Amino acid sequence: MQLSRTSAATSVGDLYALIRDKRELTRGQIGKLTGLSRTAVNARVRELTSRGLVIEDEHAPSTGGRPATLLRIN
Repeated sequence: MQLSRTSAATSVGDLYALIRDKRELTRGQIGKLTGLSRTAVNARVRELTSRGLVIEDEHAPSTGGRPATLLRIN
């Protein structure tokens, strides 16, 4: 599922489908794919993790700074 910035994922279900289709993504990648702000991505991911639908997995390779956490379907 590739979402353009003009058809940004607005629902938790859209984000769930995106993570399911891509297998694993970072919050930053979700923001780039959807055009959602960091705050909006975090709110939707928090909803998915609180429901037990998505889990935070290992860290993605870092190019400097804090390593990004990978998100995947539980």
